[in-house]
Amino acid sequence: MKEPKEVLPIDTGEVHPDFQNWVNKNRWYNNDVELQGFADSVGMGYKKSNPSADPMEVLQYVEERVKKTYPEKFGNPRRQQAPTVEGGQGPRKSPDSFELTDEERQVMRKFVRAGMVTEEQFIKDTKALRGVK
Repeated sequence: MKEPKEVLPIDTGEVHPDFQNWVNKNRWYNNDVELQGFADSVGMGYKKSNPSADPMEVLQYVEERVKKTYPEKFGNPRRQQAPTVEGGQGPRKSPDSFELTDEERQVMRKFVRAGMVTEEQFIKDTKALRGVK
C-alpha cells in the first residue's frame, strides 16, 4: 500500500493582501535582492519553526530581523555621524568695542587653522586696516 502524497497548495498567482500591504510598506523587499533573499529565508525558517504562526506575525518577525541584521540599509546614515561644530567664542570685543564682522571672523578662523596667523595678530592687523587704535 502506498502512502498518500502530500497535497501542495495550488499557486493561483494571486498575492495575499496582507503580504501586498507589507511589501508596499517595506519597499526594500522589491528593491534589494540581498535583503529579499534574506527575508525569504528568515520567513521560511520562522514558519517552519512556528507552523501555527499567523502570516502577519511572520511578516513582522521578518521585518524586525532584516532591519536588525542590516541597520546600515535603514535610517538616516547622517544621523549616526557626530555633528560638526565649528569652535568659536563669538564676537570678540576689546575695551574699545572693536568687533569683527562675520566675514572677517570666518577668514580669521581659516587663517588660524592654516597656521598663517594667530587670532591676536589677525585682529591687530584688521584694526590697523580700519584705522582703529
